[in-house]
Amino acid sequence: MQELNKDVQLFVNNLENKNGLYLYSPVGETQYLVAKYPNVPDGEEAKFLQSITAQILDHVLVVSIEEQGTHDYQDKRLDTIRIYKLSCVNEYGEIRIYKNGKEVSLDLVGG
Repeated sequence: MQELNKDVQLFVNNLENKNGLYLYSPVGETQYLVAKYPNVPDGEEAKFLQSITAQILDHVLVVSIEEQGTHDYQDKRLDTIRIYKLSCVNEYGEIRIYKNGKEVSLDLVGG
């Protein structure tokens, strides 16, 4: 996270300990997709990203996320945060996100 500019770091830090998918999207600048999974209630399954792919189809950025879970809280696949730099915003006018094949909304868009 050190290589991100201060504005992106501030956005991520302000998300606190909330689970979800977030988009940092300042006008005319680079966008970032942030996936956070810091909280796991006792006894519940810990979520993690198995894979993420993106492609532009008819000026729509389609992001496909495969999310899995585990009860092994020591699993090396568990990450509390992942940050993805998105392609040039001029290449698409809309973003659609699919998690395990189902279209989902972002939890927050800011920037």
